[in-house]
Amino acid sequence: MPEKFPYQIVRENIQESETYKKREIIVKELTELINRNSLENDSNTPDFILAEYLWDCLMAANILIQSRAVWYNPTNATQGDNSTESIRDRDS
Repeated sequence: MPEKFPYQIVRENIQESETYKKREIIVKELTELINRNSLENDSNTPDFILAEYLWDCLMAANILIQSRAVWYNPTNATQGDNSTESIRDRDS
């Protein structure tokens, strides 16, 4: 079986996170915020679709940031360290 890419490991970790477990609540609150401020009017897109999109953007950003951290230091995948110091930098 091929080795997993950093983003695959990170995605699995995010899906098990406390934030991800609150997904329904957060999306509901985003939907209410969008609706309360009529933010859906300009795009003529339902508020719940915009809320889901914002949630997906936040999760994509988390995956990006954590994958970068794993790239610089593969032990980040297991230790939860967000350091961007590269193993290559420490060896020199």
